[in-house]
Amino acid sequence: MSEIIAVVGQHVETGELIGLVGDTGATTGSHVHFEVRFPSNSFFYTYNPELWIAPPQGWGVLVGRVTDAKGKTLNNMEVTLKPEGTKKSYLVKTYGNGGAINPDPYYNENLVLGDLPPGIYKITLRFNDENVQTWVEIFPGQVSYFTFEGENGFNTIRPPAPTLEFLPEALPATPASLP
Repeated sequence: MSEIIAVVGQHVETGELIGLVGDTGATTGSHVHFEVRFPSNSFFYTYNPELWIAPPQGWGVLVGRVTDAKGKTLNNMEVTLKPEGTKKSYLVKTYGNGGAINPDPYYNENLVLGDLPPGIYKITLRFNDENVQTWVEIFPGQVSYFTFEGENGFNTIRPPAPTLEFLPEALPATPASLP
């Protein structure tokens, strides 16, 4: 960046100026680098910001986990999304554990593509020298999810909802009756 405008801990809203484009540091060209670090400001707590930002109204997000049949993430793998009935396509590469982006604890993903118009999309990736495909629907304002597990193929079942196990034992799981 050529100038940082937002400060650490500052709440920002959509459209608010947070910095100016530049090419300082080890870069290949001008861009704004944006990431989420939680719970500490450390490289080891870096997450994909696409999962922390609500998509623009009317658009959706695709989240995926691409692995081999044993669950090992397939890194730097090209995945193509093609909206049904169009010539347009989107290309995204998977990222892996130990790199600059950690998987979200809920999705355990290694692929995110946001700002997608709603509709039916064909997902294509190359595995064992073959193109493999599935279909997914993108809904406005929502996250659509898929997994690919090597020879086991695709699945579009979302991970189970988080439980309330994080509540301290001193607090009841449901409110007490009022007198």
